[in-house]
Amino acid sequence: MTIKFDTPKKILATVLEKNKLNEVDLEIIFETRENVSFLPGQFISVNCGNGMYRSYSISSSSMDKNKVGLIAAVGHEGVGSNYLKNISIGDITELVGPSGRFVLPEVLKENIVFIATGTGIAPVLSMIDYLMNTKYEGKVELYFGIRNTKEIFKEDLLKTFKNTMKNFSYTLCFSQEENPNTTSPWKKGRVTDIFQVGDINNTQYFLCGNPYMVLDMAKVLADKGVSEQDIYHEKFTVSKKTA
Repeated sequence: MTIKFDTPKKILATVLEKNKLNEVDLEIIFETRENVSFLPGQFISVNCGNGMYRSYSISSSSMDKNKVGLIAAVGHEGVGSNYLKNISIGDITELVGPSGRFVLPEVLKENIVFIATGTGIAPVLSMIDYLMNTKYEGKVELYFGIRNTKEIFKEDLLKTFKNTMKNFSYTLCFSQEENPNTTSPWKKGRVTDIFQVGDINNTQYFLCGNPYMVLDMAKVLADKGVSEQDIYHEKFTVSKKTA
């Protein structure tokens, strides 16, 4: 059976919450005027004015049909980042979507590994939430790459997942900090150096974040014999930060 992807549509939404996660990342929660069904891992496009749209992965739970959450890096000047920095609670925004095929397959193997960096963790949070709510019984691992403790966000949610799902574990990977002040499991180094490939016959891998990390990690997995069918990632292009 093939996964059915709905045609993206225009959605009117109101800004319900605007949360500063750290110095460079924002979380925006939109309340939609109609039910929105999306598959965990998909993205939404935000109308930023003047006919310009910017796309962001949906980080919220797919179980909530009237809310769409996104996490965006806004530490630079750009169409999308400036728009999100300037919107206020109560503002009405046009969204288009959901879109994207970076989703969980219908048939899940015994082990699932998520490897994410920065705001690339957004769709992963939605995926893990889905696995939790559907009582997935396999093993779930997350490797979350960030530079230092100032960039940590959603740590409480990760702890909630761990406390709720006996089969879930996560590791924070700090590329630029030797002794991070965190109670979470962590290691020093980049995710591409820390992650060790295990049972490739019973594992599916989901990669999201810095495009260079995704390309490097996909090559590492392929070189270790992981089937291309078991490596999932969104087909974003590598470009300059203009949004």
